[in-house]
Amino acid sequence: MNNFIYSVSTLAATLILVLFLSYSVTSKSENKKGDRAYILLLIWLIVFTLQESIWGFLNFCKKYNTAFFVSSECFHFATSMSGFFWLNYFLEYSGNKLKHSTFYRIAGLCAVFFQIFLVLLNIKFPLIFFISADGNYVTCKYRPLCFFSQYFIYLLIFISCVSNKKSDNLVSRKFAAFLFCVITLIVMGTFQFLFVDYPFYSYSYLFACCIIQLFVITREYDEFQLKEKNILQSKVEKQQEELELSGKKISEQFEILNAMSDIYSYINVIDFEKMIIVRFDSFFHSIKTFELGKEIHSSLNTKLVDHILSEQKEAFLQFTDLNTVQKRMINKNVITAEFLSTVLGWLRVQYIRVNRENANRVVYTVQNIDDEKRREEQLIYISQTDELTKVYNRRFYEQQLSEYSEKSPPKDFVFMLFDLNGLKAVNDSLGHNAGDELIKGVASCLIRTFGNSGQIYRIGGDEFVVMLFADEKKFNAMNDDFNDIISNWSGEFVKGISVSYGYVSTKEFPKMSVHEMSMLADKRMYENKAAYYKNKEKE
Repeated sequence: MNNFIYSVSTLAATLILVLFLSYSVTSKSENKKGDRAYILLLIWLIVFTLQESIWGFLNFCKKYNTAFFVSSECFHFATSMSGFFWLNYFLEYSGNKLKHSTFYRIAGLCAVFFQIFLVLLNIKFPLIFFISADGNYVTCKYRPLCFFSQYFIYLLIFISCVSNKKSDNLVSRKFAAFLFCVITLIVMGTFQFLFVDYPFYSYSYLFACCIIQLFVITREYDEFQLKEKNILQSKVEKQQEELELSGKKISEQFEILNAMSDIYSYINVIDFEKMIIVRFDSFFHSIKTFELGKEIHSSLNTKLVDHILSEQKEAFLQFTDLNTVQKRMINKNVITAEFLSTVLGWLRVQYIRVNRENANRVVYTVQNIDDEKRREEQLIYISQTDELTKVYNRRFYEQQLSEYSEKSPPKDFVFMLFDLNGLKAVNDSLGHNAGDELIKGVASCLIRTFGNSGQIYRIGGDEFVVMLFADEKKFNAMNDDFNDIISNWSGEFVKGISVSYGYVSTKEFPKMSVHEMSMLADKRMYENKAAYYKNKEKE
C-alpha cells in the first residue's frame, strides 16, 4: 500500500473518531459507566490512529529512521492498550459483577504487560521488528507473539460477551453488535499480521466503532430521550388528573408546574365549575388565582395579543374565547392552534382536558415552537429546491401543475419553457464543471429577470420553466431584459449562453388550461431550438 495513502486514510479515520467522540460527549444515556468507558476508548483510538498516520508518513519519507523506529515501538505499545480499552468498555457496559470483571481485567492486563515487555526488549534486541538502513520496516520471528496477546484479549471479550448474554444491558441486538465487533477485530487483526504495510488495525477499530455507534450508542441515546419524554408526558397526564383547583392544592403542585415551565411559556388552569383561573407565572415562579371572567382571561393574553401577526389576531381571539371552549372540547382531550408572534416566533396554544368525563376543568398552555417550525420550513425548502441552481425543482413543479389543473389559470398568466442549447457539447469538450456553470448561469439570468414576478423551476438537466404573472406590456419589457442579460453573460469556463424558449399567455389563449399551455410552449420551444441548430449548420 502506498504509504502516503496509508497516512491520509488513518488521518481520515482519526477525524471520524473525533466526530464520534463529540457526539458521545454531548449525548446522554442511562448507562453512565458504559458511556465513560466508551469515551475513554474513543480517546485512546484517536491517539492510536493519529500515531498510525505519523507512522505512515515516516515510512513514506524513508529518511527519519530513528523517528520511524520510535513510531513503530509506539504502534506495538498502542495495540496492546487498545485491546484492553475494548475489554474495559464491554465490561463496564454489560454491568458484570465485580469478581468476574476483576478476573477479566487482570487477565487482560497480563496480556498487555507481556506485549509491552516484548516491545521494550525490542529496543535492545530486534525480537519484533527492526528498521533497515534504507528505512524499511522489517519483521522478526517473535512478532506473532504480539498478535497472540491481542487475540487473547479478544477471546476474553468473546467469553465475557457469551457468558453475559442474558444481562439486562445486553439485549439480543446489542449482543449481536458486540459479537460482530469482536469478530471484526480478530479478522482484521489477522490481516494486520499478514500484511504489514496496511492499516488494518485502524480500519478495524473504525469499523467496530461504527457498529457500536449505529447499533448501541445512537439507539441507546434515542431510547433514553424517548424514556425521558415519556416520563415528562406521564407527569403532565398525572398532573392533569390529580390537580385540584384550589389555592391550597395548587400550592402543593408548585414543583410539578415549575417543571412544566421548561416546556410551556404560559400555564393557566381554568375551572368552569368554581369559576376561577389559576395562573402559574414561570417568570416570577408564583401561583395566582383569579375569578373567572372574560376580562380576566383577556388580560392574561394581553402580552400575546399585542404581538400576534395582524392577519392572525382575530383567529387568536376566537380560539382563546372562554365562552366556546367547553363546546369545542366535546369528545376531545386537546384542542390546538398555532400562531405567529412578531416577538416570540411561532407559538402553539392548547386547551387540555383535566377530567376525561367532561371539560369543566382545562389547562390552557402556550408553548414556543419556533425552532420546530424553522426545521419544518427548512425541510420544505430542501424538498422543493433544486440543489444546483436554488430554484424550484421538478417535484414542486409537478405539484404546482397539478394544482393549476384543477382550476383556470389566473389573469395575465404566461407559461415559459426554456432549454439550454449545446449543453452536451460543453460537457463533452470542457467538462461537467463548465456544464454546471452554464446551468447556473441560465438560472441566474432567469432569477434576475423574472424572479420578482413569477416562479422559476428546473424540470430537467437543461430545461427550465417560468410561471409568470404579468400583463403584455410588462412581459415584453421583461423579455427584452432577459435577452439583454443572457447575451451579456460570461462565465469562467464558458464565455456565452444560448437558450431556446417558447411561451404561451392567457391573453393569447384565455380558455386554455395550464397543462395545455405547457404542451404548446414545449412545441414552440422545440421549433425555436430546431431553427437555432439549422442556423448553426449554415454558419
